[in-house]
Amino acid sequence: MNVRSIAEYLGEKAGLDAETRDVVRFGIESLYLFVAGLLAVTLVAWLLGCIPEALAATGVVVVLRSFAGGAHLTGPGRCMAVTALLFPALGKAAQTIAAWDSVVPAFITVTPFVCLLAVLILAPVDNPAKPIRTAAHRRRLKILAAAAVSAAAAVQAALLAAGASGEVMAVAAGLGLLWQSFILTSAGHAVMHAADRILGGRRSEKGV
Repeated sequence: MNVRSIAEYLGEKAGLDAETRDVVRFGIESLYLFVAGLLAVTLVAWLLGCIPEALAATGVVVVLRSFAGGAHLTGPGRCMAVTALLFPALGKAAQTIAAWDSVVPAFITVTPFVCLLAVLILAPVDNPAKPIRTAAHRRRLKILAAAAVSAAAAVQAALLAAGASGEVMAVAAGLGLLWQSFILTSAGHAVMHAADRILGGRRSEKGV
């Protein structure tokens, strides 16, 4: 029995309505993918020597994605594979960018504005596994996503003030913001669709 079947079974036994079962199923699936993906990211990042940076980028995307949504792959195995490669790559990229002292302040200033603009225009991106059923829900998710971007910007500013060790983490958070912005766009969906086909999936969907 897979994770989705377990969630459906628990929802039926608890007598939940269809909408609540959608939420429960999505929550259980998300928790499973989060834990498995986090372990995979940590392992690859350890091999590359960028665990803190990779986890910083991961954390930003996980929080924003829960409100803003974004393109994703159709199977948990494919999702985990891409996650395990993507976020350590962002962590290594953060180390490289942080070495360019003159670039860091501008990068940290620009990335939250890019993400906020993407959120205000595009978010939230619906997910068939957790559909947005009302306009009020959509507005609430957009507001929460914008608030999350603002919080990330505040954390970046605090990290930048902490010195060199904080700079690389702030850059990693900025790369997380850029990735989240990208997966809200049609180009992001096209890239994820292509990755899904390459890895053997049927199609790419939109997800929160």
